[in-house]
Amino acid sequence: MSRVALSLFLSLVPLSLFAAGHDVSAVRSIPVESFDASLSIDASIAYNGNHFLTAWPMAWNIYTSRTDPTDGASSAAYPAVPLSLSSVEQLTPAGSGFVALCRKLEESPALCTFDSEGVLEHRVQLRTGRSYRPRMAFNGTNLLVVDLGISASMYDLTGRLVRRVTLPVEVSDSYAVTTAGTDFIVVTAGKTGINEFRLSADGTIKGTIPVQLPVVPELHDSNLYFYRIAVAAKEGRIGMVWDQLQPATTASAVIQPDGSVTRSKLPEGDLPPAGSAITLLPTDSGFFAAWNASSADRTGLFALRLDDSGAPRESRPVDLGNALFSSAASTGKTIALTRYLPSFRPTSTLLVDVDADGIRPRTPKPLPTLPIRQRFATVAGNGAGFTAAWVDWVSDSQNAVSGRVTAQGEALDGPGIILGQKATAPAIAHGSSGQLMVWRADGKLVAARITPFGTTLDAPPITIAPLSFPGSATYSVTWNGIRFYVVWGDGPKLFGAFVRPDGIAEPPRPLPVQFPPRTGGADPDVAWDGRQFIVVYGEDFLADACYENCFYYPEKERVLRVSADGIGLDLNPLVIPGRHHRAHIASSGTESLIALDGDTDTTAVVVLDDGAHFHVSPEIPLFHWFLNGDFASDVVWTGSEYVVAWRYSVLMERAGWIGASAISKSGVPSGSLVTPTAGPVEGASQSVPSVAANDAGETAIVISEMAPPNYVTRARLYRVSELVPKPAPPPPPRNVTTIQAGIATVITWQSDGQDGFLFEESADSGRNWSPAISTVGQSVTRVRESYYRFRVRAIGAGGLSEPVLATPGRVERRRAQRH
Repeated sequence: MSRVALSLFLSLVPLSLFAAGHDVSAVRSIPVESFDASLSIDASIAYNGNHFLTAWPMAWNIYTSRTDPTDGASSAAYPAVPLSLSSVEQLTPAGSGFVALCRKLEESPALCTFDSEGVLEHRVQLRTGRSYRPRMAFNGTNLLVVDLGISASMYDLTGRLVRRVTLPVEVSDSYAVTTAGTDFIVVTAGKTGINEFRLSADGTIKGTIPVQLPVVPELHDSNLYFYRIAVAAKEGRIGMVWDQLQPATTASAVIQPDGSVTRSKLPEGDLPPAGSAITLLPTDSGFFAAWNASSADRTGLFALRLDDSGAPRESRPVDLGNALFSSAASTGKTIALTRYLPSFRPTSTLLVDVDADGIRPRTPKPLPTLPIRQRFATVAGNGAGFTAAWVDWVSDSQNAVSGRVTAQGEALDGPGIILGQKATAPAIAHGSSGQLMVWRADGKLVAARITPFGTTLDAPPITIAPLSFPGSATYSVTWNGIRFYVVWGDGPKLFGAFVRPDGIAEPPRPLPVQFPPRTGGADPDVAWDGRQFIVVYGEDFLADACYENCFYYPEKERVLRVSADGIGLDLNPLVIPGRHHRAHIASSGTESLIALDGDTDTTAVVVLDDGAHFHVSPEIPLFHWFLNGDFASDVVWTGSEYVVAWRYSVLMERAGWIGASAISKSGVPSGSLVTPTAGPVEGASQSVPSVAANDAGETAIVISEMAPPNYVTRARLYRVSELVPKPAPPPPPRNVTTIQAGIATVITWQSDGQDGFLFEESADSGRNWSPAISTVGQSVTRVRESYYRFRVRAIGAGGLSEPVLATPGRVERRRAQRH
């Protein structure tokens, strides 16, 4: 099967995800080690057939790559399990392919089977609790998974539980698993000493061999019981190697075919064992042992050859470099280890040749490069088409990037034009001779001009102003026909400054605000109405004068007029009634429209200024959703109408939708359009939609989403002309029932294939309802008191169904049949 086969995508993602949408650029690639330092992940490796397969989780996906043991060449990284939020546990050979546990956050593990090329074939959720430190092996028919507990669960490759066995050992023990013929071998190390358990193919414990007696310390020091242990089988011999944290030692043992045990103390290296990973692998000339080591100054990876009795063949361990490993596999002649830095990011695959002559490490080969994530995408019209801007997000340098897109959605600038480094979310506006892009970098607010040809005129970028609170400063920019006007919030103050077409930034001017902007950033937006600038910004109100433990009334939006010369005109800016989290503004030249995001609604208000009165209209309802964190909006004037765009979704790992409403100058909506997105977003704050219109009135929406084929966050453009009329809300669920089972409540319902369901609960018997969870199944279990009331809504592209109140149910009891 081809590694780019579409069957994988079709098997994992609903067909509704095939939507309109266009990449605004190609993507740059970087080594895996350059990804965010916050990503602490492990890679797992196994050998089967004629190559190694490495699997590792990163940026919401599980990637796989094949490595040829002959020349060390690796294939391109392939998103084998996209949109998974998973870790991958101990990749293991199985048949002609591989099997692993894919452990999703907060869920029980899934059994993932891959073909020989690393393409996912099946992913089955196991009916068990969340796994922790699973170790496993495959005997040709079934998979044995040993988990913290210590229980041994046997599954076939369909995920069916065959048998579960409890081993008589301590919960804190270290353990490892292998096979000998069709038998499973489990070794444990801890308070009970070191023991080998042999399980038959059906899971029956056939026998136990004590390898080392328990430690009996004079002082109760738990470190004396802390081991890491590994096991391997070869020609009837069961080999094992372990390290002990205190005293810092490594040792080995081999159980011979006759049941006798030979033990060996292994020589010490330059560093004590780190207690993080240890492995034992069979080779053509014996066994290969490797372990992590560390001191206050450095880390290290050490290895030894062992003979068939477990005795070391080297007088000193071989130093394999200043790195660590998380997984290892063997061809019999060549060992592969996944190397990573102390930051816990995998960096390379180390191949080591092992034979009767010794251990010969090769030069480590980097893991395949991965596409850079494109976060915080935004867009402006540029005459005939559009200019998108985003941040190429890497660990050490976040690049501000722009790229032109035609009106038909064709990217013109390859991977985009880099405008600056260490950038935050950009803001962009279109002027008479190009665009101005604004962002934060190095504690300053900076900008760069973009020509109609996609190049920049400003390297280094223009400095607009230093920032007193650079971590929370927010900003926006617009064009008034003569020059660009930038407005930003910096701590408790608002500022504005002009940037001329020649690239000169004029001195900033503070804007009059009676109350401090929102503590997390004012999130200002600005528009030019033909006479003046209209600024909308967020604010937190103090309850009263206070000096500590102050209470803030959350999320008010204010509207401030600023003259054409940048002078604030309102000493007490207008308050928009109600509670809102975000606001965006656009103007036709005679009035303005503000799009508002509330707790569960996207609405709009018209801003009117006739010279005598400055006020906003009543709110215009546009779209109702269930959770503020999963939707956001923006607004643009197209030359004939306003378009308010928003994004909404069900679950964070699933794709959602983009919606758009056309609104007249007087504030009358004329209908809504939607399209499914190509993938979910990595974070709601990193993918707020941006909408823009070009000179022809064509409108486009840009978001950052995890789209195929690489499933890494990238900027995507949706033409509003490609959207379809928003459907009606889905029909409500049927037969919603609650059954009390001890302290848990099981809620079930029936429905006809909706995209998801909103489960709501009420602690006061129905007077107040709060969303508890969104789900794609048709049942959910909650631990709640019996007096809670529950109801369920269906979710779809058209919004939410009417709620259906759950009725009490009962468990049907059946009499046993008589024979």
